[in-house]
Amino acid sequence: MERDSNVAESITHIRRGFSVAQNRRNRLRELNCFVLDNSIRESTVGQIRGHTLENKLKIYEEVKKCGFKEIIVAWLDHTNRVDDHFVKLLIELGEDVCAMYCLVEYRECVFEGVPDEVIPTGLIKMKELGLPNPILEIDLADSEVDYAKFGVEKIWKLLLCRIEWINENLSKESKVMVNFRDFHVVMKIAPDRLLAIVSYLARLPSCMKPKAILVEEASGQFLPEEVAAWTAGVRKIMEKNGWASGNLLIHVHERWGMAQQVQLECLMEGANGIWASVCEEGVAVGHPSSSVTLMNLIQMGNEKVLQTYNCHYLRKAAICVTELTTGKKPSPKQIIYGERALDYSFDINNFVQGIPSKNELDLANFFGEEQPIRISTEASNQMIQRRLVQLFGENPSFTPSIAKKMRELMNQDLINNKKEEYMSKTSLALLFCRAGGTLSDAIKAAVVRTGDGENPPICSKFGCASISRKRLTIPLIRRNLLSSLLSIINSWMPTLKFTGNIIRYEGVKETFWVILSVLSGQL
Repeated sequence: MERDSNVAESITHIRRGFSVAQNRRNRLRELNCFVLDNSIRESTVGQIRGHTLENKLKIYEEVKKCGFKEIIVAWLDHTNRVDDHFVKLLIELGEDVCAMYCLVEYRECVFEGVPDEVIPTGLIKMKELGLPNPILEIDLADSEVDYAKFGVEKIWKLLLCRIEWINENLSKESKVMVNFRDFHVVMKIAPDRLLAIVSYLARLPSCMKPKAILVEEASGQFLPEEVAAWTAGVRKIMEKNGWASGNLLIHVHERWGMAQQVQLECLMEGANGIWASVCEEGVAVGHPSSSVTLMNLIQMGNEKVLQTYNCHYLRKAAICVTELTTGKKPSPKQIIYGERALDYSFDINNFVQGIPSKNELDLANFFGEEQPIRISTEASNQMIQRRLVQLFGENPSFTPSIAKKMRELMNQDLINNKKEEYMSKTSLALLFCRAGGTLSDAIKAAVVRTGDGENPPICSKFGCASISRKRLTIPLIRRNLLSSLLSIINSWMPTLKFTGNIIRYEGVKETFWVILSVLSGQL
């Protein structure tokens, strides 16, 4: 009886926790998420190669395709940055400056622990360029500032002076935002300082009230519950001072693997939006992107973001911005927009990864892409059949029995210390051949096809064999034979090189591996 009582108590605890979780999930489902796009600025921070003007313009175009209306286009200060020239280019191209935001410092210099009243260079540049919407960056735990001399009242007066200057010199319609850049620091050592400033801002007349309060956890080391508690405190102050409708946007840096959950927790506890890049590139090891956050909201049933943004384009935009920033494709395992993000991975009874259940979002279908079927030793016979059809089209030879044999060969390869992949056209065709299948002309053509046309059918020249990537170690006794073969091969594949007992190749546009039967002893 004692055991049953413990079980009942545990079930009650589970149900209580589940009820709380459902309420939090409902918050995300109903959230009308404000997105301040930061793709142009965030993705270049800390990069070995920065953004050129051309990069920035292409990123800007990708962002607009996502339907993001509020876009950070520059960080302006005393430095002559590419940002300065980029905003001039946007203006020359006739882009709407009302949708553009610039990050600027709220103070210029500090003398004897007190910020001066000189108008920051960034704001002066905005006036010269005709840009109306600044994001005032403010630190409230600034090591240069003596807060015994420069307390909350003086901070507030300086901030108010900045807002008044903006309305008089940039535009009476300026959409001012205030970013508490060291949010994660000040909320630990002096939360009353920040909350008092928020209280002041909340009580401003509507014509002067900021468009949004921005906060950021720039260290990436705090638990989701900690940052969410701070965010909830800011929202509570806003509500208590009659600003319940105010925008509160969160930005988080990645460091220890908690950033995405921190962002979601903050959205559940008071933030109503994010300021982020469409991809995760950024300072340190990145940040939670708008593409991943929005897709999380969608998979929870949020329809508001589907109506507000072009979410079906998020994957393409994220891939494009990553390539423009790094010169490389996203990590294959990158959530949402990585190469493997859409894969159909398992087909084991009720444990299915990749194939959505009735109530689960079908990512491949959502983004309008064909879902790759991942071939591994966990792949079922049906999955192998489907992959053959996916790569080579319908073929009566693609039977359950040959798929079963192919699966057995994959396991046998590992037992024999052969480590290969079977996802690519060439490797799957070879596996099919080894299992007793016949390579049709269509399969051969698909295997050898490159971006410039078709090479002669390798399989018909050399038969079928094991393959290896980029480096083929050939037994010395076959070197003479291979040397004679190279003269033939090089006539249509001049990228092959023979050095010692190694064959190398480079430059083939579509990935496929040289098929040489010498490795399986057939020559």
